Amino acid sequence: MASQTFDFYQKYTNILLLNCIDAENGSCKIWTGAIQRKRNYMLGMLNVAYPNGKRTKMNVARLSKMLQLKTIDIDRNLDASHLCHNALCVNADHIIFEPHDLNNHRKVCVASQKCTTHELHGTTYPNCMLHLKLWFVIFLILKFKSPRGDNCTFHYARIISSNTSFLHC
Repeated sequence: MASQTFDFYQKYTNILLLNCIDAENGSCKIWTGAIQRKRNYMLGMLNVAYPNGKRTKMNVARLSKMLQLKTIDIDRNLDASHLCHNALCVNADHIIFEPHDLNNHRKVCVASQKCTTHELHGTTYPNCMLHLKLWFVIFLILKFKSPRGDNCTFHYARIISSNTSFLHC
């Protein structure tokens, strides 16, 4: 079982590394794999097979933090909260597990562009990393057939920070 657990961590660490790009802020790692739209934001998703054989579809931010902590036993009632406020970031140093209400309260920080303190039931949680917030992520996915007739997919992601202007036609 120990070998299976090691293989689990190694396999999914490699998958995360192969499916992300460095953001222009120099710190975030942006997931470029499968995405699920949820209300007004997007979540990176991945089908995961646990060492015990159980399979599930998982948020890649949650997976990234689990891999960093080297545990699969995380309370399902805790959210994987992005301190950088970039929903597709998989940099485990930007992600914490916290109660849903607290995670939701962080939206106030983004709206005001100023981090408030985060405390719940006497526990203080880390401040937001608002200086890392990316304001635009552009994805382009092209599907085409190669000259040999193979089905091909080209993924392109461009991250534009808040101090970058661009023309949209």
